[in-house]
Formats: sequence, C-alpha cells, structure tokens
Amino acid sequence: MLNLLSRRFSHNCKSLIKHPHYCKIFCPLCYEEGQEMLESGVNYFKLFLLPETYSIDKATLSQKYRAFQKILHPDKLRAHGFTNPNYSKFLYQAYKTLEDDVERGKYLMELMQESVGELEVKDVDFLEEQLEKRALLFEEGEEEAKEVLDDVKGAIQEITEKIEKCFNKGDWASVKDLLGKLSFMRKLELEARHKACA
Repeated sequence: MLNLLSRRFSHNCKSLIKHPHYCKIFCPLCYEEGQEMLESGVNYFKLFLLPETYSIDKATLSQKYRAFQKILHPDKLRAHGFTNPNYSKFLYQAYKTLEDDVERGKYLMELMQESVGELEVKDVDFLEEQLEKRALLFEEGEEEAKEVLDDVKGAIQEITEKIEKCFNKGDWASVKDLLGKLSFMRKLELEARHKACA
C-alpha cells in the first residue's frame, strides 16, 4: 500500500499524504507552494509512485487512486484547514491518463519531450482490414460480433506489446504510428462489445 497517512512530515507541515515528491500539495500550511507545483505540472507517474514506462500495473494504479480518493475526501480536507479542497478533478485526470493505453503513451512521449500531435493511421492495408471487421458488425449477428471482438482484443494486445518494445528502443515514429492504430482499434472494440452484448 501507499503508506499515505501522515500527521506531520519532515518539513514540519501537516501533509495528509506522506509522499516523496508532492507532500506539499496535500498540506494546508504549504498551500501556495502546493498550487505552484500543480500549475507547473505534476508527473503522474511520480504521483502514483509508478515507474515511467509504457507498461504499468493497472491494478496497482487503481489501488493507489482509491487510496488517494479516500484520504482526500472534501469533508476530510476541510476539517484539516484546506480552503479549496477539490482534488477530485486533478486526481481523476491523472488516473485516466495513465489508465488509458493511448493517453498513457501520448503522455509518456510528452515527458520525453517528443512531439505527439494528432494521431492518425496511414497504413492503408491496416485500415482496410479493420473496416472489413467493422462492416461485419453491422451485417452479421451477435455471434459473429463476439468473434470480431475476440479478434480485436488479440490485435490490441499485440499492438500494446509492440508499443512497449518501441518505447524501449526509442523508436518514436513507430510509437506514434502504433498509438494511432491502437486508438482506432479501441473504438472498434467498443462497437464490437456493444453489438456482442446487444
């Protein structure tokens, strides 16, 4: 677990969270410094104490997010002297960015100061193959949709594994290309899941 609860920290503030990087954000006595940290940009990986890698333990991420939510409940923050105790939006944005495979990839590239821009798919063969699958969802029944869904899930797993390898090699062009494909496949997955469960 996070070992988050802490009445006092080394710099004599009253941080609710014993955090190695951002304890001042969660301290009513260090409010101005904490807001400066938030405005200058908090590293989401460091916030959730995760390694800065594309592949992460999503179960651990969810566990830490829930722990933050419990500690940073608005009523509890007000009781400790916070004048503007709304951390929900900030925490949710950080969590959703890391939880989503496409957004996490884009965010990690930004941390590495690599240009992301708009994601697009230029591989014509890939597009034609996926559009054929999409057409099946509207032409065939529920069982066929389940087959498409299984196929799409397998393709997504393959793409995410390739993205991890390209990150490790520093092959940014391939990362961006694969993130575009992954974004497309995620949308197709939602359509297939909807049809399969109809």
